[in-house]
Amino acid sequence: MRRILNFFITGLILFVANQLFPDVIQIDSLGTLILAAILFWLIGIAVVIVCAVIMFVGLFFDNPLWVIVGFVAIFFIHVIALSILSATLGGFAVIGFWPKVLLSLAYSMLALGNPSTNNSDREY
Repeated sequence: MRRILNFFITGLILFVANQLFPDVIQIDSLGTLILAAILFWLIGIAVVIVCAVIMFVGLFFDNPLWVIVGFVAIFFIHVIALSILSATLGGFAVIGFWPKVLLSLAYSMLALGNPSTNNSDREY
């Protein structure tokens, strides 16, 4: 259920951003918006996997630069996902680095996180 809500939150953020800043965030149609929200989630997962592989390779070959690159890339997962999405999906464009950063910040602030599994937080 949380993933479905995050999908709608992503679509809403992209829609509102497109309405407020049509020169910077360009979305051609509702179908493109839905596809962008789905691909944003999938590309985010792929970027996390690539970052983990980069860090693992850096640890395996004793190269701290790869570990640092992988670690820093984790902080920019949504920016990287928006850059890839903007470059590959026809009818969807986010122009500029800072709009991508602000969109990823909005997503990070509004997306639902994983529920806590720590039982000590519960009041009895």
